[in-house]
Amino acid sequence: MERQNRRLDQFASTLSHDLRNPLAVARGHVELLGTKLDDDEELTDHVEKIDDAHDRIDSIIDDVLTLTRKGESVDEVERFALEDIATEAWGNIDNKDAELTVAQSITIEGDRSRLLRALENLFRNSIDHVGPGVSVTVGLTEDGFYVQDDGPGIPDEEMGNIFEYGHTTSEDGTGIGLSIVKTIAEAHGWTLWIDGTYEGGARFVFADVFESEQRVFEESAFTWDNAESNG
Repeated sequence: MERQNRRLDQFASTLSHDLRNPLAVARGHVELLGTKLDDDEELTDHVEKIDDAHDRIDSIIDDVLTLTRKGESVDEVERFALEDIATEAWGNIDNKDAELTVAQSITIEGDRSRLLRALENLFRNSIDHVGPGVSVTVGLTEDGFYVQDDGPGIPDEEMGNIFEYGHTTSEDGTGIGLSIVKTIAEAHGWTLWIDGTYEGGARFVFADVFESEQRVFEESAFTWDNAESNG
């Protein structure tokens, strides 16, 4: 099994390299073409769509690389604020006219790059399924955090297989985005589930992220710091 995993990693890395090289060349030509269009709005729109397609290809390559690491636990972690990584992930995607609110923040220990990928996929999922004007909120639970939107929610018949590889309800979807998110959560030893009681849209909950005492401590410290600064 270990040998097979090494071969799979090598294949994924080679595939990534072989795809990203011509992709970089294509990006360069598109960028050059964009400087030659003057004020032709129609052609500029076509070029922007080509560039968006390149971003999508790059995203799929990252998804494939993440899937090859399925079953691998996170060994090296760092500490970072949930608000910081959520804001960074939001800035990495085409968020259009959507809005992100981080209701509460806390210090998390984890693989920053993998969690960044998970949040990007969740944010992109909300925008793809709800529309460009969606409102996305990140907040805390007793032992973790949630990502929710204000869309129509997830139909009951989709709940059981929403995280399955290849499952999608979108014509343009690959069916691996939410599977990636679950893989990343499990690599951290966390639990990912959908809050079916939430009626305001879709809510994805990451549980077992931290001890409940940590939230009490950090919220108390935050309140104390604010009181000191306002005093």
